[in-house]
Amino acid sequence: MAVLFTDSFKRSFNVFPLSRSAIIFYFFMALLFIMPIVLVVKTHNFWVKSSTYTEQPDVAHLQEMLVLLHTTEGVKTISMSENMKSTDSPTFSVDY
Repeated sequence: MAVLFTDSFKRSFNVFPLSRSAIIFYFFMALLFIMPIVLVVKTHNFWVKSSTYTEQPDVAHLQEMLVLLHTTEGVKTISMSENMKSTDSPTFSVDY
């Protein structure tokens, strides 16, 4: 298709800086920039630095040992703990 006629048309609108529409525009633009700053100040944080954290457990070696021997006659135990040594019999069964 051939272009027969072209014409550029330019129209500009000027608004008085203190008109109602300009004041409403200034208000919303100020709100756009001020509200995030207020949010940061009120929450004392800009963004979450890390959403996960790790804990290091407090582990102490107690010099205790428990050995379970599974035999055809049952489960036999050998223990280095005072609580386990005080049981009546050296063998007991464990329910899983």
